[in-house]
Amino acid sequence: MRQDNIRNEFTQWLEDNDYPTIRRVTDRIGINYIYFMHWRAGRKNFSDEKLKKVINHIRK
Repeated sequence: MRQDNIRNEFTQWLEDNDYPTIRRVTDRIGINYIYFMHWRAGRKNFSDEKLKKVINHIRK
């Protein structure tokens, strides 16, 4: 459930920030691009540590 909420929040963040490239976002937060895309599509779940990286990036 938490993963889904953060995915939705990330999607809203993308819209609010004029859709920056996902590659640039993943490079900035230090998460593998392919792994991130699997998470975004709902095929994988992040650990708490990686979720914190995403949360910190979209809420700053």
